[in-house]
Amino acid sequence: VSVYEVGEVPSGNTGASPLHYYAMRFVKGLSLFDILRDGPLENRRAASYMHQVALALQAAHDQGILHRDLKPHNIMVEEQTDRPLVTDFGLAKFVEGQNSITYAGQVMGTPAYMSPEQAQDAASVTPAADQYSIGATLYHLLTGRPPFQAANIAETIRQIIDKQPLALRQLNAGVHRDLETICLKSIHKDPSRRYESCHELAEDLQRYLQGRPIVARPVGRLERTWRWCQRNPIPASLTATAALLLIAFMASIVIGYRNTSAALAVSESRLQKALQVVDELFTRVSEDELLNEPGMQPLRAELLEKALKHYEYFLSEGGSNSKLGEEVAAAHFRVGMIYQLTRRLEDAERELLLARQQQEKLMDEIPSSDAPIKALADTCNALGSVYSKLNRNDDAIAMLEEAASLRTRLVERQPEDTEYRRLLSNATMNMGMVRVDQKQVDPSQTNQSQIEQGLSEMQLAQSMRIDLLKSEPDSVRLQRDLALGWYSIGKNQAELGRLEDSVSALKQGVAIFRELAQKDSRSLSGKYRLVVALTLLGGVLAEQDKSMDATSVYEEALIPVQSLAQSNPEVPDYQHAWLDLLLRLGIEYSDQGNLDRSVEVRLQALELAKQLSEESPDDPILLSDVAYCLGALGDTERRRERYDEAREYYTQANHILNRMLEQDPDSEDLKKQQLQNEQELRSIEDR
Repeated sequence: VSVYEVGEVPSGNTGASPLHYYAMRFVKGLSLFDILRDGPLENRRAASYMHQVALALQAAHDQGILHRDLKPHNIMVEEQTDRPLVTDFGLAKFVEGQNSITYAGQVMGTPAYMSPEQAQDAASVTPAADQYSIGATLYHLLTGRPPFQAANIAETIRQIIDKQPLALRQLNAGVHRDLETICLKSIHKDPSRRYESCHELAEDLQRYLQGRPIVARPVGRLERTWRWCQRNPIPASLTATAALLLIAFMASIVIGYRNTSAALAVSESRLQKALQVVDELFTRVSEDELLNEPGMQPLRAELLEKALKHYEYFLSEGGSNSKLGEEVAAAHFRVGMIYQLTRRLEDAERELLLARQQQEKLMDEIPSSDAPIKALADTCNALGSVYSKLNRNDDAIAMLEEAASLRTRLVERQPEDTEYRRLLSNATMNMGMVRVDQKQVDPSQTNQSQIEQGLSEMQLAQSMRIDLLKSEPDSVRLQRDLALGWYSIGKNQAELGRLEDSVSALKQGVAIFRELAQKDSRSLSGKYRLVVALTLLGGVLAEQDKSMDATSVYEEALIPVQSLAQSNPEVPDYQHAWLDLLLRLGIEYSDQGNLDRSVEVRLQALELAKQLSEESPDDPILLSDVAYCLGALGDTERRRERYDEAREYYTQANHILNRMLEQDPDSEDLKKQQLQNEQELRSIEDR
């Protein structure tokens, strides 16, 4: 921004110093800091702004000038052109020469956007410091917060010098991976690891904006294959080939590790790098990235199995090396998580306990580090989940209490760290859920005070999340956690018979799930969460005899669940959710006297139930669903006075029930269902 004149005028007060002034170009618009009040910016918009800012700083560097105070406050966006303009060179310094207001060792600038070297000595900085400030500003634009922020300046500077920034996608899952890579390279603590100049940073941002591979992380074969997988529905063979190559790579490394003592250090380094590749693979497939494309779930399961083989191979060959303690613990944890995802709970418990044992040793060895504390807390939290699924609630609560205690320690160490506070709220929610779920494990041992304690913990977790969202209102993770919390509270309140409280909680959860599904319309997991929440809300409304309200809720859920089920026929959860919704709608339409619509959805349910039963012929529940659909259609046709059709449906239903009773002659539910059908058949014959 041009400065037109600099000067001074006499003061109006006798004997006072003159008044200094400068006149600069008027910019009509807002600063980036003001724009950020509405939340993080979209990827391309942020990249476009900082591409132009990087070129502007390069122009200043070419003239031998360092800015030293770049931040969102000092970047104006012109209203008419949407063009960013760099302002306020008040702390500028010549690259060469001594013409500077800074003394050696002096700290000058705005801490949250200041490079580590500038935080230690502002007088000796290079153009790399301005590049860091560009990256820190980009970080703020994409996540809604600077890389480091603390309660005071001293603590902020300590974090800048000693602490690594959180990955941007931990704070905002919508940040593009390439843009995150560019940002993290530009704020690397070592200036030599940043771009060589702001011009090179600008060029990489331009590559991102044009959809070309970036320099910061060249797109290799594995990455290209991965991107191809995301664009195409059936890429399993190519990805499997890449995974097999990785297995061969791992095998050669481990063999070299065992047999070549002279190359021990190199082998350990390569092992760690190979494990990082596998960790990235596991993270991607386990955190729902593949769920954003229809038909990808079988590939997700296959990749999880391949990741499991990598970890198991590493543990069997290199897991005894004491120098790889952190990697061994992480591998046991990953194996445990894969077992949990694939529902092999006893195996998951074994591996997680091994991870816990190793992590406790690491925590004792380096008590000042946050990393082993966080790792141990994650493992305890995972063990709590495993024990809960195994109905070992006392063990689950013990593990979750330990996880909460460890995460409380992390929050006390880093009170401004949003992720630590989020994880603490999750552990608190999990504790509450397990306490309340005790009533289902052993109703005879239900402790009302424990249930109330659990509900209080769940509400406390929600309060923590609401408080966190005040500082990060656009965090998708926090919004998702809050919605899941309302769903869990609503579910438990319904089971306790507190229907009004249940409806209130579920409506809050549904509202957030609905908003998240609209923001990311391709997310299958987001759609599924909305469907599950709507289905439960409809069930509670039906229990309150609010049939029309329940029907409206069910109908809203029907569109996304049908889309999920038809696009992903290999995912049982989607098929069962669709069937369940059709059965519920059939009941509500029938109760309202809308018999034609009831028959329509029940026929659809019957077709789906038959298909699922044929695919899983040993599942008695699915066969029972077929019998139920036939009986329900018989009831509806009888009410429509279509007696021949009703007779046929009842007869088919009883034929299935007779077969099931041969396998389970003591089932009272089957006997009751068969008796009702026979009574209806007799009433038709006697009319």
